Amino acid sequence: MKGNMAETIQSYLAVPDKFRETALAFPDKIKSALALVETQGDAADLLDKAEVLSQFARRIRSDAETINAIQFGKLLVTDKFGELLKAPTPQESGKRGGRGHEKGSSPGEPPLAKATAATYRKVHEHGPSGMVYWGHGTLRKLATWNQVVSASNT
Repeated sequence: MKGNMAETIQSYLAVPDKFRETALAFPDKIKSALALVETQGDAADLLDKAEVLSQFARRIRSDAETINAIQFGKLLVTDKFGELLKAPTPQESGKRGGRGHEKGSSPGEPPLAKATAATYRKVHEHGPSGMVYWGHGTLRKLATWNQVVSASNT
């Protein structure tokens, strides 16, 4: 009786197959959605939705492969967000001028903390443009053409 009851409870608590399929396809869907993103507001909206999906996956105790696929999708969105952010002016970066007067965000731009904006810019600068998600929790860096040519010449 106890074994049967435990199996019943586990079946109710199992991660739905449909969610797992959706999560594993998430990076590909994000790539096609990012082609349509033109503003910071769109990127922020997409990042919020990806975060909700990530939190849900953790809450239902999804497996690592599912969570990694969602996190890679979030990384792609963060990269796009960093691409859309303007470089800070000298006053914003604090190199010269300014007396601590903060400008508000422009219309259509979500308000971001300086550290968050800097992180998004760094992700774009060094980010996943050369990365490919191969599934099974692996993320691999693709070699550039110059690296392939120089390796073949040695």
